[in-house]
Amino acid sequence: MTAIAENDVDSPCWRDDSFIGLLHEARRWDERAYLKLETAFFALCETRKTDGRTRKKIDRIAARVFSYAMLTFSCHFDPNDGYSIQNLAEDDIYLWRERIQLVFEGFFAGKLPNHDTLRPQNPSALGSTGDSAHRQ
Repeated sequence: MTAIAENDVDSPCWRDDSFIGLLHEARRWDERAYLKLETAFFALCETRKTDGRTRKKIDRIAARVFSYAMLTFSCHFDPNDGYSIQNLAEDDIYLWRERIQLVFEGFFAGKLPNHDTLRPQNPSALGSTGDSAHRQ
């Protein structure tokens, strides 16, 4: 739960070096920070299905993280916006945008994608499985 809360500006666990912190402030995609967050979502997916209190808290943060990440992709491609992700090539931005969409949609549906189908692979989550209907 801490790895997720670190990405929530309303949380006392917020960290400037979290995935969202780096994406927002440094305009930098940090693969390690994103994969840490993704691993936490995979780990909490089953608990989320059975624990209503956890579900409300996680869903609130997950929705904000997803919304903000997708907004940054939009801003990056908007020539009228001053925001850009500084350290990713365009092809990589498309890859990560698709991955985030698959992971978060799967998380909210309770059917995460099979982790071995996601590229690049997440070394912290290898062996985790989800629903094969959400393959990349």
